[in-house]
Amino acid sequence: MFRFAKYYLLVNLYTKAKRNLFAMLTAIVLLPVVVYLSSDLLQTLAPESRTAVLAVKWMLLLGLMAVIGFNIRQMMRIVGTSFSLKGETVQEQDTRKETILAKEKLQSRSELILQKYREQ
Repeated sequence: MFRFAKYYLLVNLYTKAKRNLFAMLTAIVLLPVVVYLSSDLLQTLAPESRTAVLAVKWMLLLGLMAVIGFNIRQMMRIVGTSFSLKGETVQEQDTRKETILAKEKLQSRSELILQKYREQ
C-alpha cells in the first residue's frame, strides 16, 4: 500500500509540475556549462575586459540559481496542496451541470437584476 501511494504521489507531482521539473533540470544542466565556458573565456581575454565577463558570469549563475529556487518553491507548493481523485471533481461538475439544466429558463445577470427589482 505504501509503495502504491508513493508512486501515485510521484505521478501526481509529475503531471502537475512537468514544466517546473523541465525548467529546473535545464537550469541544473546549464550551471556547469556556464562555469566551464566563462572560465575558458576569462583565460583568453585581456585583463581590462575580465571584470565585465566575470560580472556577466555571476549574473548568469545567480539567475540560474533563482530559477532553480523558484521551481523548487513551486513544486513544494504543489506537493503541499491536497489533491483529489478525478472521479470526485467530475461528480461535482456533473451536479452543477444538472442544477443548471434543471432550470426552466436560464437568465442572464441583467435579467436577474430586473426580476429582483420587479418583485419589490
